[in-house]
Amino acid sequence: MDCAVGQLHDPVHLSGLAHFTEHMTFLGTGKFPEEGCYNEYVETNGGDCNAFTSLENTNYYFRVKASALEGALERFSRFFIDPLFTESATEREMNAIESENQRFSTMDSRRNLMWLKDLAAEGHPFQLHGCGSIDTLKHIPEASGIDVRKEMFNFQRYYRSRSLKLCVFGKEPLDALQAMAVKHFTDIPDKGPAGADAPFETIAPFDKSSLGKMYYVKSVNTNTRVCLYWVLNNGNGQWRAKSDDYLSHLIGHECEGSILRALKDKRWATALCAGTAVTFGKTYGLFQVEIGLSSEGYAHLDEVVHAVFEYIALIKRHGFSMDVYNECKDTAYLSLKYAKVSSPADHASNAASAMNIYPPQHCLSGANLFFQPDPEATMAMLEAMTPSAAIVCVKKNTFEDGEAPVPIDRVTRYYDTHYGVRDIPQATLEEWADPAIVTEGLTLPQTNEFLPNDFEVKKSTDGSAYPTQVKLPEAPRELGHWQLPASPSVDAHFWQDNEFLQPKAYVKFSVESAFAGASPRAWVLNAILMRVLKEELSNVTYYASLANLNVYLSSYYRGGLQLTVTGFSQKLQLLLRKIFAALDGLPDPSTGLFNVSRERFHQELQNSTKAEAHHHAGQMLATVVCFRRWTIQELLREIETVTLAELVAFKQAFRNDVQVRCLLTGNLAQSDAEEMLADVHNAYLKRCRGMAPSFAPPERVLQVPATAERFYIVPMAGTDPESKNSVVTLSFQIGPETTQNLALAQVFDKLIRHVFFYHLRTVEQLGYVVQSYAARTEGVVEFEYTVQSAVASPWYVFSRMYAFLAGLDAWVEALPAADFRQIVDSLLERKREKPKTLQQKFSQWWVSMDNRQHDFDRVERAIAFLETVTQEEFTAYYRRHLSLASPERRVLGVFLHGSEQQDELCPLREQWAASTPPRPVFPTTRPLECKSDSAKETPADGEDAASPAMDGYAAQFAMQDTSERTIALDYVMQVAEFRNCMAAFPSSSLYSKI
Repeated sequence: MDCAVGQLHDPVHLSGLAHFTEHMTFLGTGKFPEEGCYNEYVETNGGDCNAFTSLENTNYYFRVKASALEGALERFSRFFIDPLFTESATEREMNAIESENQRFSTMDSRRNLMWLKDLAAEGHPFQLHGCGSIDTLKHIPEASGIDVRKEMFNFQRYYRSRSLKLCVFGKEPLDALQAMAVKHFTDIPDKGPAGADAPFETIAPFDKSSLGKMYYVKSVNTNTRVCLYWVLNNGNGQWRAKSDDYLSHLIGHECEGSILRALKDKRWATALCAGTAVTFGKTYGLFQVEIGLSSEGYAHLDEVVHAVFEYIALIKRHGFSMDVYNECKDTAYLSLKYAKVSSPADHASNAASAMNIYPPQHCLSGANLFFQPDPEATMAMLEAMTPSAAIVCVKKNTFEDGEAPVPIDRVTRYYDTHYGVRDIPQATLEEWADPAIVTEGLTLPQTNEFLPNDFEVKKSTDGSAYPTQVKLPEAPRELGHWQLPASPSVDAHFWQDNEFLQPKAYVKFSVESAFAGASPRAWVLNAILMRVLKEELSNVTYYASLANLNVYLSSYYRGGLQLTVTGFSQKLQLLLRKIFAALDGLPDPSTGLFNVSRERFHQELQNSTKAEAHHHAGQMLATVVCFRRWTIQELLREIETVTLAELVAFKQAFRNDVQVRCLLTGNLAQSDAEEMLADVHNAYLKRCRGMAPSFAPPERVLQVPATAERFYIVPMAGTDPESKNSVVTLSFQIGPETTQNLALAQVFDKLIRHVFFYHLRTVEQLGYVVQSYAARTEGVVEFEYTVQSAVASPWYVFSRMYAFLAGLDAWVEALPAADFRQIVDSLLERKREKPKTLQQKFSQWWVSMDNRQHDFDRVERAIAFLETVTQEEFTAYYRRHLSLASPERRVLGVFLHGSEQQDELCPLREQWAASTPPRPVFPTTRPLECKSDSAKETPADGEDAASPAMDGYAAQFAMQDTSERTIALDYVMQVAEFRNCMAAFPSSSLYSKI
């Protein structure tokens, strides 16, 4: 369901109300008053649900097994008929909004949005804090005597039937789906006056006081960017002509003759993107050109901006090009005609959104197709892109003395983003308005050799259900007493599509080099080499991307490279040949290219320290139990000193001790697959040396010691000193990835996911990120619990997680047989769903390739197991691996301390350092913390204190009272030494058919 109401509809006195209303809508309705009723019904029936609030829309969506669709629709429809917005939930959910707000406060994308809001025209609703916070939703309204709950009911006038668009995607006939919709949604009232109450449709979002200026904005990330913004008449009402997409194609192209190529040749830029960043209804849009700058590029800032205006002048001189327009039109048509099928939930969500913008006959195509060129409107947009109408902004992590010509003395109203501003000198504005031609080689894009014209689908001859091996001859050669392969072994599998019948293919190579992953320094050199290779291939890969041939080239996490090529099969072999030929003939990089590539990777590493805290906790878990996994800090230490000479030597050594895996699927005959492999062999692999078995890197996971008495915990400081978020992650190692181990972990996931989320987030209000899930690491099954909190210490969070885990034993043991069967059946129904796209099937199979198991029938074997599994088997599995009382449980945790929780971490390190002698593991005991009386819920007036917030068996779960419990901990203070004390699980390849 898409509601044509969003953040721009917030009342001036209550920022964030639209977003808060979205949250509250989930928490009980008149017909289904229990707070968790809807979520529990959806998840118990094999589905999930969510919502989002954008500037102009609020979108609710769910997916569920087919037999439960009508029950889900009945509960869903009440969101828009009789939401309760209870007083107790109102108070609690404000804390959830604040947790989300704190989470966003360190994200550059959100901070940049807040900076733009500061520049907005006075009175425009874009100025408001769309996410909302505890201040905008509680403290400020309370001080002004505003009843937020009453305001939510008033805000419901926007949820009138004429503003709502519903899409139901199901297997039933259309008449039956329509009957369900009419039955359950007819009672939605048509509240309020006609029209959308949207003044932003007629008010320009920025006025002249913000334009023609240069802004210097401090960012969180370390990469430096310059952005140019223009307010244009390119809102949603311009969808037929796609004038902004036409301009985006020209300004944003990346090949010879482009702005980006000219700036890259000078080593000034690393990336460029162009297009509409934000729309404000049907009229206005904010067009953006963003350029990633090297440090040298920042020193030539005015010349970089000058190049942009040079290119705009070039487009004006050439005028509107029907050839360019038709190429955009043709590629857009092919993209839509042969688009991969999206998931039902995504399809329904996107279709409902589109129905609020496009007429019914175009709601599935309006966002994609070019319908009618409008040269006049397009050139008018271009004429409006003048220097005096631009907002020019430099975003940089630090401004050293003299780097910014003005003080960075302003602070945004929200998120405390610091910035400075100055008028652009008149002489500079005039120079940019009529730019001299000083940038060599600027031209419009050339004809694209990768555009396909053959869309024939090749008929499969064998009808195989799974990939089969494709072998290449391998000749051994002698080297002393060793017997080594002359060229790398190639583990290649092929499957010809006999199901989706599209003229597309998916091909993936991993070229694993033992040398490339042997140390943090080698890993850094490998990453820089991949960036050099991407730069060498940029002309080829960009034109290919315009023709829907997409190239994903990255460092392989085991050392080496990973290459994925997807798209129309006709030109895929040509592209693959060019890529490996470029790899084989890669010249030694120049000093300038090396410096830019190293700088960019250095920035990426520094930026990764600003990622969400729970990601860092997960990375630490992998670092402890996996071989050859390096921390960000280890990589940062190495990148400071690597040299060009080392990279040149590494490029040659990369070819030694190589092994290759490859999966080729789609519109390919076996002869095509064999030709592609032969091309790759001739272009590159025959000049590589194969990996000796003794050189093969280990692919095993270390076993955490089993004990029911203690917890092994890795304490760490957050990597972002400005982030308040702390994290507790607990990983229960289960064992090798057999069919049984993974399937039963997924059953447990289905059983507890919503219960864990409800108690730790909704009731305990610990934070926005609260999740539990079955996971796999290098062929070992785990079950993980994670809570990220900006309001509580890691020890308090752990104490509440322990109280939850301690309550599981009795609850799991008493699980009714009918509930167990329903959970298994919902999981079975999900697994029986056939992949909707070739990409989904390809991704499933690549997991089997990557872990060396080659168990391409893993889903079918899981189904066979689940059809016969008994509740006794599940309970025994829980007792052995997941119960706190089990002597066989293997638990490794991470306590990540945010910026305001360092007082817990520092004394621990001091105590460990003072112990005699300091050992890798520091044992201690601590009493658990209990939930404070002030945090306990009290029912609001008129609410029944005895009424459960969840229904069914989930309502019987209770967290255990741990007020007098003391826990024994082993803090892991030296990870490397701790690893040396652990045994390893057997290799995952041994379990391929178990």
